[in-house]
Amino acid sequence: MKKTISLLLSLFIVLSGILTGCGGNPAQSEEETAPTSPGAIEGPVPGGAEEAPADAPETEEGLWRDDLPDDLDFNGETVTIHIRDGDGHNKTRNCIMEMTVEELNGELLNDAIYNRNLTVSERLNVTLDPYAPFEWSQYGQALAEIRASIRADEDRFDIIAGWCNSDLASLALENCFLDMKDAPYIDTEKPWWNQALLGKNLVGDKLYFLTGESNILSSLGSAFSVFVNEALETDFGLGKLSDYVDEGTWTIDKMAGIAETVHVDLNGDGKMDSDHDRYGIVLIEYLSADALYASLDLHQIEVSADGIMTYAPQEERISTALDKIYNLFYNNEGSVGWAPGYARNIFVEKRTLMTIDYIEASREEFREMEDSYYIIPTPKFDEEQEQYQAYIFNNLTMLSVPVTNRNTDAAYATMEALSSESYFNVTPVFFNDCMQNKYARSDTTTRMLEIIRSSCYVDYEYIYGALFSKPAFIVRDLILNRKSDTASWFAGHKKMIEKQIAKAMDSLGG
Repeated sequence: MKKTISLLLSLFIVLSGILTGCGGNPAQSEEETAPTSPGAIEGPVPGGAEEAPADAPETEEGLWRDDLPDDLDFNGETVTIHIRDGDGHNKTRNCIMEMTVEELNGELLNDAIYNRNLTVSERLNVTLDPYAPFEWSQYGQALAEIRASIRADEDRFDIIAGWCNSDLASLALENCFLDMKDAPYIDTEKPWWNQALLGKNLVGDKLYFLTGESNILSSLGSAFSVFVNEALETDFGLGKLSDYVDEGTWTIDKMAGIAETVHVDLNGDGKMDSDHDRYGIVLIEYLSADALYASLDLHQIEVSADGIMTYAPQEERISTALDKIYNLFYNNEGSVGWAPGYARNIFVEKRTLMTIDYIEASREEFREMEDSYYIIPTPKFDEEQEQYQAYIFNNLTMLSVPVTNRNTDAAYATMEALSSESYFNVTPVFFNDCMQNKYARSDTTTRMLEIIRSSCYVDYEYIYGALFSKPAFIVRDLILNRKSDTASWFAGHKKMIEKQIAKAMDSLGG
């Protein structure tokens, strides 16, 4: 990892001479905004291996890259990528921006993605053709379009950049996608492929989905963490919350206890009012519930070594966890739950010490915030939990190749090249410039990102959850309905989920 520093610094010196900053602080000097490399963050690269394999090819600078042949040439082949769009075709939304941007505009992340695509196009002699006709709310139509084209045996799409939290997995079980376990040109042991997804994605011994550094915004950018206002932390004499993370004692009980000590009736009306007063933590309704479900290491689906799923919920642990989450939402004076936009405003307005949000909020939601803040992992169930787990929001993009693709080599090489190039020239911009240097302004964030990056979490319950009545939404469902009885939820869902999983396994010959 440390070997990458010299090349990346030189690359970004060139970039910084061409591109302006990520917005928010245009007046900063070159010295203040000079981006660094992934090597500036010690520890594993997001979702990947820390060190290069012994047989990895080296460049003249002694750095390792992908092992695509130097003379690979697809003679101008068009590679059409079916991309799910963002809200109202907003081209800055991460699910479309991570795959394509229309032009250079002086914004550092935008231009890094543009230049990545240009480099890959020239390197492989392919024409990248992004196709994103639908809004996120119309994704059912997008899946119907993909399914219809495959059933008609149309070689229409080369790569599907699909939405995890949808019926996308149903297409895999309908044999619409190719098994990429032994795909040429793709080396899943390289650090630009998300190992958390790989480890949770071999179903029926087949690999239908990949997520890599080309999807940095919807994968690691969508990883949930706890945002901490440094000024309020100091004002209340709390010390550094990050110290608890380092000690391994950052648990949901610890977070709830701290939140309860931080509540102030700012307008003096004798009651806590989310429009005026100050809180220890503001929770984003269902998003915080989802984040805590994963963070507390809760599971309902088991998978055998050969990829066969069974329903085996941790009912007692989930019940205990829900009690903790319910009390945090509804029985803690220092806590308030609200809709996403309003909850984020409370954090920006310095009226809460903490909030739980996905990392991309630094770029999208908190870029104009005046106070300094830093990021720490979401909490553990208890101190016995081995590691922190950062839930990757169901915004995750997963890559597949349709069975109707007539030139799979071009698709596989493009996927490998996009992720490899992103690893060196997009991920550093996102984390070291857009995240650390400008938006998450505390030096502590650098160290905490080491932990968050190495603990990003994806599970079968999210990838295939839409087919199984979304078991991972148990906490979301109960919290939004102000219920804390998991027994009734399991009684109403268990048999149905068991049947759905059995049906899915039958379709794979399991």
